[in-house]
Amino acid sequence: MENNFNDIIDLVLINSAIWISGPYGSGKSHLLNQLREFFMDENYEVRSFYVEGNETLVSFFNKITNPIININNPDQDFDLYLNRLLKIIRQNQKKGFVVIIDELGNLFGGKDHNQIDAIVRFIQLLAEFALEHKDVFLIISSKDKIPRENLILLNRFHEIFLG
Repeated sequence: MENNFNDIIDLVLINSAIWISGPYGSGKSHLLNQLREFFMDENYEVRSFYVEGNETLVSFFNKITNPIININNPDQDFDLYLNRLLKIIRQNQKKGFVVIIDELGNLFGGKDHNQIDAIVRFIQLLAEFALEHKDVFLIISSKDKIPRENLILLNRFHEIFLG
């Protein structure tokens, strides 16, 4: 399928949780920038994050939660802080809320099984929140598609492959 921008907007508006994959240089980051601009022009609150190649789970989590709930997570109680994050998002919506995470796959490299499970749980809860609340969207990019064995994420995201 040729992915033109209007088709992708329609997919985001219908599905709420989108996973965009494709090799480096396929246009994922460019598309995310276009999506960010579209939602900002529509008066959505947009939070956009890029995952660095050497990012730790705690720094990633704090990068996302700090600007929204204005606290660090020193004790790594992800459920407590995620619930607080989602409550604040729900209370402070203007027209809607969009979370964009670019190159999530960078977070998985060199992590142990428990850290990967925590990342998946965090993304899963964000996706479920987006699916349950009108005008809340989660858009993720990664060079990798969602692993077929990860049914939790597969069942929550609509996938778009570029390239």
